[in-house]
Amino acid sequence: MIGHEVDMLWDDRQLIAELDGFEYHHTRRAFEEDRDRDAQLLLAGYRVIRVTWEKVMRRPEQLAKELHGLLR
Repeated sequence: MIGHEVDMLWDDRQLIAELDGFEYHHTRRAFEEDRDRDAQLLLAGYRVIRVTWEKVMRRPEQLAKELHGLLR
């Protein structure tokens, strides 16, 4: 168990994708908390990819390729 709520989890691959919209992640505090959480997840053996709204909405093919590569 990872001990954190995450946006997307592929537990069998130990991969987490976090959706980072500027609206919710634009403060210094949010930025620092995200980095602290990433470090905790890495120490627990998970890889974390941060995905922006821009990539989801405007470059979904690129995102799909990246996720596919990470899930191999």
